[in-house]
Amino acid sequence: MLPFHQEVAPARHLPRWRRRNRTMPTIGGTAATTTFGTNAQVRTARIVEIDFVKGTLVLIMVLYHWINYFIGLDWGGYRYLRFLTPSFICLTGFLIGRVYLQRYTYDDRRLHARLVWRGIKLLALFVGLNLLVEYTVGGRLRLHGAPLAWFIQTAEEVFLYGSPRAAFDILVSIAYFLLLTPIVLTVSKHFKLPLWLIAAMAVMGMVVADYQGESNPILEMLSVALLGLAAGARGIAGPQSMRAMSSVFVAYGLYIVATAAWNIPFVLQVVGVCVSLLMLHVGATVVGTRGFVQRLVVRLGEYSLLSYIAQIVMLQLLFRMLRGTPLHGISLLVPFLIAVLAIIALAELCAFARQRSPMTNRAYLLVFG
Repeated sequence: MLPFHQEVAPARHLPRWRRRNRTMPTIGGTAATTTFGTNAQVRTARIVEIDFVKGTLVLIMVLYHWINYFIGLDWGGYRYLRFLTPSFICLTGFLIGRVYLQRYTYDDRRLHARLVWRGIKLLALFVGLNLLVEYTVGGRLRLHGAPLAWFIQTAEEVFLYGSPRAAFDILVSIAYFLLLTPIVLTVSKHFKLPLWLIAAMAVMGMVVADYQGESNPILEMLSVALLGLAAGARGIAGPQSMRAMSSVFVAYGLYIVATAAWNIPFVLQVVGVCVSLLMLHVGATVVGTRGFVQRLVVRLGEYSLLSYIAQIVMLQLLFRMLRGTPLHGISLLVPFLIAVLAIIALAELCAFARQRSPMTNRAYLLVFG
């Protein structure tokens, strides 16, 4: 999830035994347990593993944009990275189902209000960032000095059809999902429709639309987010046994073969999201989350939205600064390494500042919380 922190609701309305076994968030975003029970420790570990997965996705996103800027759009491997964007929004849905729906009922107005408010903030952040880009360095929307009709046409392309000309375009789909989720939860409860059925209908609808050549990127992302929401609500966890992990490796290999053969239709993209997230979870299980490097990756996951924005800004600056400078061989890696180190430093600095300064913490939560 990019904008969705792994926090839990107040426990005042929970029974006493549930209060003793809940997982509490710390200021830095990493969950800390308030109990000595084994169940709480397992639940905390899972949340840290999800942060590890998000942090790894941020690093892969840096790789993706580095290739985009410094290798070129003709690189033939983009199809194997198409799982990236839907994976972020799938994790957003998963975390809502896994964390929030364990603390709130489907029709709880507090949950609805929180989701709607966060969706509105994300849309405001998206608009603000794009206006800043357009009126400073100049963006691909070409809004500076444009007539009103162009503004309207551009808004329609961006907010209805998911135009990739907008910077940080993933924020639109995530914001729409946060705004849509209260409606989905209400419908699910009122008509007694399980979330997995709603998600399956949404995904199948987009598979049919893609087959007929009428796909919509925003609606596709929303269907993937609903899939994550249903998985989180059902408490689906990553593979733990060696047999399950081996199955994930086999499934991922088949996905790579299918992608090489058929490119990336939407149905294969959905499969790619599922098996890629499972692969990353297996990686978190195998390498752990307590080493020095692992903790840095986890921190990136805690600040995934900030890191996502920062890596695009950093690579854009490097691209503009190095334009005309011949980069070959090992020198091509320099911008990538600079961007990675920059977002790691930013995430660590942000965590440190939030722990030391309540004002900084409030400012961060106002924008990203």
